[in-house]
Amino acid sequence: PFNLQVAGFSARDFMQRLKQHLGLQELWVGFDFALGRKREGDITTLSQLGEELGYRLQVIEAVRSSEQPVSSSLIRASLAQGDVSQALQLLGRPYGLEGTVIPGDGRGHTIGIPTANLDVWNEKAIPKPGVYVCRASFEGQTLGAVTNIGYRPTFENQPLLERVETHLLDFSGDLYGKQMNLVFLERLRDEQRFPGIEALVQQIRMDIQRARQLLGTPQP
Repeated sequence: PFNLQVAGFSARDFMQRLKQHLGLQELWVGFDFALGRKREGDITTLSQLGEELGYRLQVIEAVRSSEQPVSSSLIRASLAQGDVSQALQLLGRPYGLEGTVIPGDGRGHTIGIPTANLDVWNEKAIPKPGVYVCRASFEGQTLGAVTNIGYRPTFENQPLLERVETHLLDFSGDLYGKQMNLVFLERLRDEQRFPGIEALVQQIRMDIQRARQLLGTPQP
């Protein structure tokens, strides 16, 4: 178990235990990896310990994009800025969120644009509030979608928890309780407060039309 005692091990103590208990032969690490108390077990130290204890150190060099190392912190920063195109480039695939479809307040149905509300694991990085073009997958189906992340300022006066709600293109049916995966392809705009429901609906319809163009999904 990782506890205070283990956290206090020096790099030498920790590597000796790996060698003794696991018969360590090779250690593969990233270029900026370090372990042990105060991160003293950097690449140089681990290499020296390998010669002493009898294991080989293999270092994986940085993958670079635009001359900067690709890292989880860089990807999270891209998502925090809403730059899902940059996140796609860094990951090599679109960023995705998965969750269970849960009941909302039904407001989407009342304005003629139903949405599926996703209960997303709260440890996942969520892109910056705004409107995105996505692809939604569930039960073997994949459909284009327009996803809103945010606080719905047109309807809510007090900030609530961030919501992830998506409108599926050309779909009608009950999704409650189903698992859905969203992959984010492009950001359309910021979330904004509209003077009334009519202005909101008009903008959403424009968002849907723009999403159809980007996805190559014709109007039915």
